Amino acid sequence: MRVIDLLEFLKDIQKNEMIFANLEKEDYAIELVEKRDDKIFCQLTKNKKSLKNWELLLLLNKKDQLDLPVFVEKDKKNHQIFGMRLGEQKIVLY
Repeated sequence: MRVIDLLEFLKDIQKNEMIFANLEKEDYAIELVEKRDDKIFCQLTKNKKSLKNWELLLLLNKKDQLDLPVFVEKDKKNHQIFGMRLGEQKIVLY
């Protein structure tokens, strides 16, 4: 999924919803977003506190990043984001 696609999904969702990523049937909190090698990486942690929707929107909404693919990174392994679902008071990327 590209940044611009993810922004379109997230823009109409409540701003204070926390954002998680689902890997290996488990939800991980997104704690950091960075640009490397023409890709966007969301770093994951097992913490209960994650970035909120408005924080992720603010970090991603930059003109030079809109066409870049979004990945999540856990244990130095990268997984591309393909979609999202709404969970109990949270947004889950997968």
